[in-house]
Amino acid sequence: MAPFIPVNLAEVKDIEALEPGIYSVRVKKMDDKPSKSGKPMRTITWQVTDEGCEHNQLWDRILLEEASVMYKWKQVFEATGIPYGPEGFDPDDLQDAECKVTVDKVVYEGKLKNEIVNYLKM
Repeated sequence: MAPFIPVNLAEVKDIEALEPGIYSVRVKKMDDKPSKSGKPMRTITWQVTDEGCEHNQLWDRILLEEASVMYKWKQVFEATGIPYGPEGFDPDDLQDAECKVTVDKVVYEGKLKNEIVNYLKM
């Protein structure tokens, strides 16, 4: 059983979506699980590292074996400076990687959320 946590949740502020812009990020964790269609997919959790935004996280989900999204893997690897070769790449090499991202706001299930639009070098 979890311990009692003495916090008045009514006083806790929700984390608001970041304003559209460019932010510095670091990979916090990565998880693999199937997409809704059953295809292998990786979810990357990015921790925002800019001052005043450290409590924000961003997520991106990228299919692992779909040719049509390899451009996104290329963007991530080039932005983080992690080398890849003609034989392929290992997504696990991204652990703790850093880069910048362009972020926009979108409405998802009636709430404003952030979406990563592009990956940029530091």
